[in-house]
Amino acid sequence: MKMFRSSVCVVSALLVLPLWGCSKSADKDVLARVDDEVITAQEFRNSLDALPAQWKVRARTPSGRKQILEHQVRSKLIELEARERGIDRRPDVKYQIDQAVQRILLQELMKEWQREIKIPDDEIEAYYKQNIDKYRQKEQYRAQHILIKVAPDASEAEVEKARKLALKARKRVEAGEPFEKVAREMSQGPSASRGGDLGYAEKGRYAPAFEKAALALKPGEISEPVRTPFGWHIIRLVDIKKSSERPLDDELRKEIEQALLPKKRQEMFEANMKGLREKFGVEIDEKLLAELDIEQQKKP
Repeated sequence: MKMFRSSVCVVSALLVLPLWGCSKSADKDVLARVDDEVITAQEFRNSLDALPAQWKVRARTPSGRKQILEHQVRSKLIELEARERGIDRRPDVKYQIDQAVQRILLQELMKEWQREIKIPDDEIEAYYKQNIDKYRQKEQYRAQHILIKVAPDASEAEVEKARKLALKARKRVEAGEPFEKVAREMSQGPSASRGGDLGYAEKGRYAPAFEKAALALKPGEISEPVRTPFGWHIIRLVDIKKSSERPLDDELRKEIEQALLPKKRQEMFEANMKGLREKFGVEIDEKLLAELDIEQQKKP
């Protein structure tokens, strides 16, 4: 039973392989013949693109190709037997076939509709202007610091001791030692290993006292000791990046296109559905629909 289930799964996985037909190709091009249907070498090659990845690997070897072809032959034999028994004519099976065909046609038509979507440059530019805040880089500053920790509720003596240690660090920098070196040796914060470098930050990221002191400096300048809830800081301002707008280049145009696509798809879908209703005509019996007993036994 287990072997039978395994075989069925393999055959099912390969049902995407090529359709058989009554080919007029020369016998040398025919790889297999079942009843009066054949599969040609070219049809077999074309079918390999639809294979799952693991089967594509097998197709690189003669034994693998033989195995794939054998599964195709088995699936065709099963199909022929099912048709001979009239399974394809059973109402429940016909319904499933119709549903599968409808699903495939719907998917393919939707793909064609989507390929027809074009977003004009003026719409991209309008979206860019309307959403300029999304593409504006706010002002940022980059700072280094040396932190000497002291608890918010520390005694005056502890606070003063920490302040004097911060001043000692500052004097070393003023004497010519690299800020990075002093930070690595004296800072008690997590950025010590990076020479106190905090990277770029927008306003509002750090404690107000820290930020106020940092932005009062010019690049390269060093602050006096600054107290925050974390302790005493010696701050060095490294750089300031002014606010700027991201240019509407090719990369950003593609991003905006992706942002506009969902709305465009919906608009195209609604427009196409309106056209199809006019083209083919649609009538709905609202009264019958409202009174329909959906629990009633279905009749074949």
